Amino acid sequence: MGNGRAIFAELHESERWTNTAVAFASSTDEPSWANECIEKFRISQNVYLKDCVDFREIHKGNKKTHLSNIKRKFNLESFESILFFDNGMFKLLLNFAFANIIETFSI
Repeated sequence: MGNGRAIFAELHESERWTNTAVAFASSTDEPSWANECIEKFRISQNVYLKDCVDFREIHKGNKKTHLSNIKRKFNLESFESILFFDNGMFKLLLNFAFANIIETFSI
């Protein structure tokens, strides 16, 4: 997970990110397993990944649907307010040719 623990610890613990919502999106045939991993993944001594997320969009589907649901959940007017990370740049480019996303990173 690289720097994932440090990043999520920062998002969870720093007042700098108090007004930042964190959502997870995943297209999977095993949403219960994915959610179990989120529940059990330890970030620090008393913090788990589940403590660092405000919304989960984890079910079979595609990134377009997932991000549209996240946008609607947080009452965002556009995709410009979403910073999106994905492990598959090719999938990202195929699914979001229509979206105006400020920055896209592959981790």
